[in-house]
Amino acid sequence: MSALFDLVFGSMMSSDKPAILGGIPVRAAEPVWPPCDAWLSELFAQFANDGSWGRYHGPHCPALVEALRELHQVPHVALTCSGSFGVELALRSLKLPAGSEVILSAYDYKPNFTTVLEL
Repeated sequence: MSALFDLVFGSMMSSDKPAILGGIPVRAAEPVWPPCDAWLSELFAQFANDGSWGRYHGPHCPALVEALRELHQVPHVALTCSGSFGVELALRSLKLPAGSEVILSAYDYKPNFTTVLEL
């Protein structure tokens, strides 16, 4: 999984503040997206062939959970049906008081902003 992470996100650098505020940029240029990699192509072909690409509880979920736990060095990972629901679940779990600041990507999916505003 770390090879895929490096391919997508590049080499992570340590900085006390984000690049927009004068910190060290994470990468010198925008990442190539989607990543073009033989390993990834083989995985997608496997998922298409076995039908698991469209399953919420497919056979590859446990391996994905373990890879994400390892990548992020956390004890628990919860796969969700969508990124919007993931944002909602995280915010509800934090029980933030009304008026709390929540920062999202400027190029985020509109329903994520809507979720934040509705909570």
